[in-house]
Amino acid sequence: MATDLHIIIIFLFAFACLYLYLAMTHLPRFKVDQKSAQQIKTYGLIHFTFNQNVESILKEGLIPDDSKEMSFLEKDMVWFFDADPAKYHRNLAEVRSKGIRNDVDTVVLFKKDCISISELKMRRKPQAIVHIGRVDSKYLEVMSIDAYEQKYISKNIA
Repeated sequence: MATDLHIIIIFLFAFACLYLYLAMTHLPRFKVDQKSAQQIKTYGLIHFTFNQNVESILKEGLIPDDSKEMSFLEKDMVWFFDADPAKYHRNLAEVRSKGIRNDVDTVVLFKKDCISISELKMRRKPQAIVHIGRVDSKYLEVMSIDAYEQKYISKNIA
């Protein structure tokens, strides 16, 4: 009986360790490095979402996701990518590779002049940036992916 209990405890401990390892490797725990800070100051940050969210974003800003898909360790985070045009297609592909997000059709640009680097954290692989807590709508510009690509991407490809 005691042996069965030990096996269960060891199994639960191993599972908890694995979960924490996976969560910690995914979580943005690093301060934004100088190279990334310069990219953010130059291009701003982008967040991909759905057109159905635009009205609430314009009214309430970007609010951290509290859905069941998010780990409890990620509950107060709004996820972004740096808006460097050279990284845009890779970042969009990364978002679209994630289940229900494969149909994102809207970009939210966190204006570069409104970003406080000290309020951001970074995940290195794949690279992503998070803002802890809500981002006020006055710091945001919202547009369709097509409009964003015409305004910011196509002119940087040539």
